[in-house]
Amino acid sequence: IAIARALYKDPEIIILDESTSNLDSEVEQKIVELLSELSKEITIIIISHKMSSLKKCKSIFKINAGKLNYIK
Repeated sequence: IAIARALYKDPEIIILDESTSNLDSEVEQKIVELLSELSKEITIIIISHKMSSLKKCKSIFKINAGKLNYIK
């Protein structure tokens, strides 16, 4: 519901923090696919501990010991 509310106002940027953390893998996959399609039109920043939520991201960064590291 929170993702739908965020999209309702037609934003240019969406920041999602652990948006798929409580979803089962099937629903998570559907959300990831939807976000992948939406990323063609808007900027989406996803914060997650689950790499499966980030697999379709164009760029991935990891924060470790206070340092930002480029992964992909």
